Amino acid sequence: MVPDDKSVDDASLALTLSEKITNDYKEELLNLNVGDHIKFNATIVGLGDQNHLHHMHTFGFKKVEGSAHVNLHTHYSGRYKIHKEDEGP
Repeated sequence: MVPDDKSVDDASLALTLSEKITNDYKEELLNLNVGDHIKFNATIVGLGDQNHLHHMHTFGFKKVEGSAHVNLHTHYSGRYKIHKEDEGP
């Protein structure tokens, strides 16, 4: 997802992992932080709309360079609010 592909910068994608993938990538998962950029291989489970997340089942991922500033629990609907790098907290 490109942050400015929507008029409002709300989260729009949920990634799920099987127990096997969770175990296979345990070290990588433990080293992730909120806002980290990742590359992933996933299958679409369901497409969302304005009120629902897109859902993808993940089969592999890799942490890559970069991160996004995320204010936790500040959005009116309870989801994370993502700010572009040139914005303050």
